[in-house]
Amino acid sequence: MAPAAKYKGLAIAVTPDGPRLYATDFHNNHVDVWDSSWNLVTSATFTDPSLPDVYAPFGIQRIGETIFVTYARQDAEAALRVDRPELARLSRPVVEPLTRAR
Repeated sequence: MAPAAKYKGLAIAVTPDGPRLYATDFHNNHVDVWDSSWNLVTSATFTDPSLPDVYAPFGIQRIGETIFVTYARQDAEAALRVDRPELARLSRPVVEPLTRAR
């Protein structure tokens, strides 16, 4: 868990290596993953280099064998989601299917 983590979403998946808990850390722009013994799984990475830097993981859900992550625009402190009409095109959440549950 990163310092000052601000978790916004959780998902659970059963993988070939056992159950996993996924948590979107909006503040640190990261998805943390834990195994069934509460060990941080450092091999799990969720990134989308095509998104602007002001977007961070917000929501997360498992549908079938795929983990979907929604990204939202951060405020200046990377603490809150930004919804501003003048930024409508960039402030709407982005949904990305990132990986099969592992």
